[in-house]
Amino acid sequence: DCIIDSDCNDNNACTDEACDFVLGCVYSNNQDPCNDGNPNTLNDACSSGVCNGGTSGGSGESSGELIISEIMYNPNAVADTAGEWLELYNPGTSAVNLNGWSIQDYGTDSFTISEDFLVQPGSYAVLCKNTDTSLNGGISCDIQYSSFTLGNTADAIILLRPDSVMSDDVLYDTAVEPWKSLNNAGYSLQLDPAHYNSADNDDGNNWCNTDEPINGADYGTPGTMNSDCQ
Repeated sequence: DCIIDSDCNDNNACTDEACDFVLGCVYSNNQDPCNDGNPNTLNDACSSGVCNGGTSGGSGESSGELIISEIMYNPNAVADTAGEWLELYNPGTSAVNLNGWSIQDYGTDSFTISEDFLVQPGSYAVLCKNTDTSLNGGISCDIQYSSFTLGNTADAIILLRPDSVMSDDVLYDTAVEPWKSLNNAGYSLQLDPAHYNSADNDDGNNWCNTDEPINGADYGTPGTMNSDCQ
């Protein structure tokens, strides 16, 4: 028996319910997004009245550890507005979901990621000003950001977890060494793989330029292991 549609609620996200005065409760399957309760799947969706797991990989940790491992603040092949990017690395043992993480500086620049992207242990995520490879210098990107710009002389990148706890930060200033020697247009700043941790990347002596070209244009290793600075 029912009077209004809500009387027919079956607590199933994959069905739409309606109250028919003759037939009573009538249920129809939908194809809405859902949660199958399995943290090892993404993009779950309804089918035949049941929530089915989507892409494997899981939701990941939101409170894991990520570090800043590479920075392109002054591209040469394209304009800064199209070619700036930065790379994050996961040194932990669990996948980290970037949804809810944010980057900011000590000024007013700030951007919060609002989509799921898993950074697996020992893997990278590349965040770009522009994800169009025909415009950004040929960089393959995972996340596009806005309202955040990297200064060509000095700046800070502060990486915050969804709970606003800082996971990492890097400050560079091309007026002083060693950053001054690394201030070469078209060359990224990259962290030596031997120092992939949030303490060592505070020291500019653990950073260098790379001689690896990106599609024959600028130089960097976005999304792959950095070059040995030694």
